[in-house]
Amino acid sequence: HKREACIGKTRVRLSNFEYTFLNYSIDRNGVCNIESFQTYLTKRNGKSISKGTIVVYVNRLKKKIQIQTSECKIETRYGLGYCIVN
Repeated sequence: HKREACIGKTRVRLSNFEYTFLNYSIDRNGVCNIESFQTYLTKRNGKSISKGTIVVYVNRLKKKIQIQTSECKIETRYGLGYCIVN
């Protein structure tokens, strides 16, 4: 199932992973620690997902958002993880 997020006035279609990542980050004040997110996904889905896979999916989402709108972006912050910034 495809989902959407409204970023400013732009609707962005999201995969289930992208939707989960954004919701997880928003619930944590726009910050997503990779290790914590990995643990969350494992508990939620009942199967392990590698950090490398998470990085690939988040990079795809970063590009998707960058192409469709300039109102928001996802930054990688050393020692913290990913941050959603306006």
